[in-house]
Amino acid sequence: MKNIIRYFLIASIMVCLPGSSLAFGLVEAWDAARNFNPEYAAAQHQLYAEREKKNIGRAGLLPQLSIATNHTRNHWESPVSMPSSEARSYSFQLNQPLFDVGKYAAFQRGGIEAKMADVQFDLSRQQLLASVIRAYLEASRAQDLLAATLAAKKAYQLQVQQAYLAQRLGTASMLELNEAQAALDGASAKELEDRNELERWQLEVGRLTGLDGKMVYTVDNVLALKPYPESEFQYLANRAMIVNHSVRLAEFAIEVARSEVLAKKSLHMPILALSAAYSDKHDADGFPASRRGSSIGVVFSMPIFSGGGHQAQLRESLSNKDTAQEKLEATRRQVKAQILKALNDMNSGVKLTMAKEKLLLSSKSKLDSTRLGLKVGLRSQLDLLQAEQAYLDAFAGLIESKHRYLTSHVNFALLMGNLDRDMLPRLNSVLS
Repeated sequence: MKNIIRYFLIASIMVCLPGSSLAFGLVEAWDAARNFNPEYAAAQHQLYAEREKKNIGRAGLLPQLSIATNHTRNHWESPVSMPSSEARSYSFQLNQPLFDVGKYAAFQRGGIEAKMADVQFDLSRQQLLASVIRAYLEASRAQDLLAATLAAKKAYQLQVQQAYLAQRLGTASMLELNEAQAALDGASAKELEDRNELERWQLEVGRLTGLDGKMVYTVDNVLALKPYPESEFQYLANRAMIVNHSVRLAEFAIEVARSEVLAKKSLHMPILALSAAYSDKHDADGFPASRRGSSIGVVFSMPIFSGGGHQAQLRESLSNKDTAQEKLEATRRQVKAQILKALNDMNSGVKLTMAKEKLLLSSKSKLDSTRLGLKVGLRSQLDLLQAEQAYLDAFAGLIESKHRYLTSHVNFALLMGNLDRDMLPRLNSVLS
C-alpha cells in the first residue's frame, strides 16, 4: 500500500512539476479568456451593433431635415451667340411623421431587439465561462487519471518483476506471471489514452484562454460544495422560468413577432406627416431673376389595393407569432427538465462520491489484508495483483465522480443564469 501511494505521488509530481511555479486557477483562466478569446470579443461587437437598432427605430419617429443646393452655368451657341448665364438655388426640407404605425412598430421592435442583445451577450459570456471551467476541469481530471495510471503502471511493473522471480524460484505459476504482464500491458495502453486525452484538453484550455494548459491544478476535495434539498427542486425549476436566458430570449421573440404583426397591420392604415420647406432661387434667364418661397402642409396617404400582398404578409406575421409562442412553451419544458436533471446530478454526485470514497477505503483494507495474507501464505501473487487493480480502479472512479460533481454545479449555474466570476473562488477552493 505504501508503495502504491508513493508511486502515485511521484507520478503526480511528474505530471504537475513543469508548470508548478506558473500554475493558474479558474479566476486567472477566466480573466485571460476575456482578453484573449475572439469569440468573446465578437459577442461584444455584436452587442454594440444590436443596441443601435433602438436608435435606428427611434430615428424614424423624429424630424427629418435635409438641405439641397444647385449651381448651374449655361453657355448658348445657337441660334446666335449669347452670353453665359448662371442659376443658383438652395432649399431646406423638414418632414415630421404625425401618424405612422409602421414607423412606431419599427421603433418598438428596435427596443426589443436591443434588450435581446443584452440577454444574448450575457448568455454568450456565461457559455464561454462554462466552456473555460469545463475545459479546465477536464484537463485537471485527465491529469489526475494519468497520474493514477502511471502509479498503476509502476505497481504492475513491480508485480511482473516479483512474479518473474517467484516463477524462477518455483513459488509462482506461469499464470501469475501472465496475469501481471497483461495488467502491465493494459496500463501501458491506458497511459497512451490518458496522455492523448490530457493533451486534447490542455490544447482546449489554451485555445480558450491563451494560457498553457499544462499549468492547471488538480482537484483536492469537494467538501465546499453542498447539494440542494429536494424540497427546493420545484421552486428552483419555477424560478428558472424567469431567469433562464433561453426562456427570456424566447419571450422576447414573441414580443418581436407582435411588433411585426403591428407593422403588417399598418400597411392598411393611413400615413400622416407634416412637411415644411424653404427655397431660394437665382436664375439670370428667368423672370423674375430671384425667387424665394416657403411652404408648409400635411401629407396624407392611404393604401387602397396591393393585389393581396399586404393581407398575405399579415397572415405570415400572425403565423410567425404563433410559432414563437409554441417555441417558448417548448423552451420552458426543456429548461425545466434540464434544471431537475442538473439538481438530480448534483445530489446523486454527492452520494456517488461518498460511495466511491467508501469503496476506496474498503479496497485499501482488502489490499492490506491481501498483502498480509501473502506474507503468511494464505494469498497468492495473483490475489495481490487483483487487489491492487481493484484499489487503483476505485481511485480512478473517485476522480471521475468528483469531476462529474463539479461539472454538474457548473451546468446548474448556467441554467439558472447566475454563472459568473464570483463562483470561481468557490471552485478554486477545491483545487490544489
